[in-house]
Amino acid sequence: MTRGREPAEPAGGAGARTPWLRRIVGWTVAALLVVAGAVFLASRRELLLETVRPDPAMVAAAVLCEVVLLLLRARVTRVLAQGLGAELGRVEAAGLASWTSVANYLMPFVGGAGLRAAYLKRRHGLPVTAAAALLAATWVVHFLLVGVAGIVGVLAAGGLDPGAAAPLLTLFGGVSAACLLVVLWPLPPPRGETRLLRAAGRVVAGWRRLRESTLVPVAVTLAALVVVNALALALYFRATGVPLEPAAALVVGAASDLSVVVSVTPAALGITEGAVVLAGRLLGVDPAVALIAAAIRRIVTVALALVVGALTVHIVPGLRER
Repeated sequence: MTRGREPAEPAGGAGARTPWLRRIVGWTVAALLVVAGAVFLASRRELLLETVRPDPAMVAAAVLCEVVLLLLRARVTRVLAQGLGAELGRVEAAGLASWTSVANYLMPFVGGAGLRAAYLKRRHGLPVTAAAALLAATWVVHFLLVGVAGIVGVLAAGGLDPGAAAPLLTLFGGVSAACLLVVLWPLPPPRGETRLLRAAGRVVAGWRRLRESTLVPVAVTLAALVVVNALALALYFRATGVPLEPAAALVVGAASDLSVVVSVTPAALGITEGAVVLAGRLLGVDPAVALIAAAIRRIVTVALALVVGALTVHIVPGLRER
């Protein structure tokens, strides 16, 4: 397979300052959200001390789910990369998924995807446009399934605020319909000789190739990921003493997954937790309890990414080079 070369980005100037500005803005917003959450929990301290009793067994089960989720994300990356002509090992893919998560904290606005693109280009020769096609394929199929799961959850969940059903169905239905249109519609490559249009054309070509060769295995894997994600959230809620029925867990999981679209903070820090709190509130869960469940998950996922990343970086030479 012949891979095109990507033109180099200009160094210095405003373009070089933009990533730092994004990091400052992202961390500032995240800090404000964390402080707001801490103040809110402090105001509910007495109630939380009386009602919340974290269950170590449930947390341990949730951690196991997080490991499964990491392996499923790694498989998606492997299958899509293979569809573009790059062969990633299982350990390599798991390590890359972990370091992508870690990089999202260092580089807001989905900065981890940039690290993954740089790694795939240096280690496997995939151009940046191929990595962009990989990311697009992941997001389109994932959000399609998330939207469907959200619709199923809203229709089947008991205790949902009646006034929230229609807006949630509109949100999840709109997301799934838009993604389904992208999957079914044979997107034509843009025409033109400008650098941007040529790059866009390569991304579209990569997406069309992935759609034709890897759509089914990726969809199956991502469907499993959506289900395990809902199970993990149900376990985190149960760990704080609040049982969450499967349909309700699908709604919370869908809201959590869609929150990454508003990734203005490092790894959507505070944004995801807010989505979990809002979805939980619509299902009758105390916001403080939902926030604790989301915070426990945040701690677990960060720790897991660091541990797996640290282990794999000593096994896969390419990861250590990055």
